Amino acid sequence: MPQPAPDPDPYVALRDGVRAARDAAARLAAEPPRTGSGDQTPQDALTEAQALVAIVQGVRGLIPDELWAQLIELLRQVLVLLRALVDRWLARLEPPPRGAAPVVVDIPLD
Repeated sequence: MPQPAPDPDPYVALRDGVRAARDAAARLAAEPPRTGSGDQTPQDALTEAQALVAIVQGVRGLIPDELWAQLIELLRQVLVLLRALVDRWLARLEPPPRGAAPVVVDIPLD
């Protein structure tokens, strides 16, 4: 009776993911700076996304479920904070409504 194949070592998967991400980063560093996001080919985007997913999957296999849930919640809160900051910056960039009275502050002269 053949023996079942051993479970793949999560460190090997993590190491492969880190190598793929490092190679993608090196490839990007060697390229001249791009002027717009439209220069990236779909294959480049796919390769980068696959490297990122491989790293996350490798890390996921090493972290207990309870800690993983806490990390996901922390990431969600960071994204909510980032969204609030972007909303605030955009609100500050918008011009005041047309015809609105200027804000006047009464300064006492003593």
